[in-house]
Amino acid sequence: MTQLNLIGRTLGGFEILEELGRGGMSVVYKARQQAPNRIVALKMLAPQLSLHSNHVQRFHQEANSIAALQHPHIVPIYTVGEDQGFHFLAMQYIQGETLRDLMQREGPLSLERSINLLEQAAQALDYAHSQQVIHRDIKPSNMMLTDKGWLYLTDFGLARDTMGNSGLTSVGMVMGTPEYISPEQAQGLATIGPPTDIYAFGVVLFEALTGHLPFVADTAMAMIGARLMDAPRAPRFYRPDLPFDVDTILLRALARQPEMRYQTAMALINDLQLVAQQAALWSQASQPQTPWPQQAQTPQPQVPSAPQPQTPWPQQGQTPQPQTPGPQQAQTPQPQTPWPQQGQTPQPQARSTPQPQARLTPQPQARLTPQPSSDPNLVAPAKHDRSSLRLGFMIGLGISVSSSILFWIVMLLTG
Repeated sequence: MTQLNLIGRTLGGFEILEELGRGGMSVVYKARQQAPNRIVALKMLAPQLSLHSNHVQRFHQEANSIAALQHPHIVPIYTVGEDQGFHFLAMQYIQGETLRDLMQREGPLSLERSINLLEQAAQALDYAHSQQVIHRDIKPSNMMLTDKGWLYLTDFGLARDTMGNSGLTSVGMVMGTPEYISPEQAQGLATIGPPTDIYAFGVVLFEALTGHLPFVADTAMAMIGARLMDAPRAPRFYRPDLPFDVDTILLRALARQPEMRYQTAMALINDLQLVAQQAALWSQASQPQTPWPQQAQTPQPQVPSAPQPQTPWPQQGQTPQPQTPGPQQAQTPQPQTPWPQQGQTPQPQARSTPQPQARLTPQPQARLTPQPSSDPNLVAPAKHDRSSLRLGFMIGLGISVSSSILFWIVMLLTG
């Protein structure tokens, strides 16, 4: 293209500010529209092509194709015009970069990010097909990204109507970018339909995920020949970390026969989304399991069953200590009355009022260890009984012997 400096010039009410990009057929400038006052992207047909009516007609066909499409992911056209021999169309100015710029800066994208970005292009592409418009030049440089990640599909310069031949492309004429054109497009066939865009869309996805093209060739003609004779490489050849099903999906999109490909771009995206979800679940399953956080709850104390209080036998002169009941319903312990000893008047036992449980965990109960009586006049029951029996036996034996001796003495004296 002839280098023509139009910076600073005003054409058709547009003041040209700077050049944004340059292609084979046109140059895109940043310009200011005088009325209304706004910044636009001004696409200008190359001056040398303005001399050929078919190029001029194709340029205006792009304007008509885009003007008929009203979609949030297709860049809108404001006006089409000609001034001083220059043919131009004014479009919405997109503050951002192309997908090509993003891929060159960041390299291969993750599966999730590739899906999020190109899902927008898939929606725009399916909408264009529903309006009987085929793009025929799908590639990363024709996808604009805003600073917030919004994607616009641009450059419908090679678009054609599926309802009939536009008359601008002859059979056998190869139109498009060699790295992204479909096999039928490479052969210049007239039967071009939506599968052609699906093929190119698959190549874009392949490149976004791997940073490579599915075919390797040194020249444009070799690249065209490779897709007619060779099988594309699988994405996992470059990215072994991708799920296996990604190979199946993208190789179907790159099938040589149009009828073997996905029928819509969103069908391709939906399959990729399913694979990404399954891969995420598998990744979570392979990680150490983390307990699912429960809603904050107040832990309930475990109340063990209270042991039955053991009441020791009270010793003489000792008041039994009250036992503390457990968390069960408080009951008044029945006092144990010891058996009265000889010569001892039974004392009434004082009832103790149960005290409330201070802690939920029962405390070990202190048992009373029998203590020796502190009263010297009291004798242990067992020891007193044995002494009394022994004394009685000795007294009885003595009386019996004495009686016998006296009996015999009396008998001798009287005899």
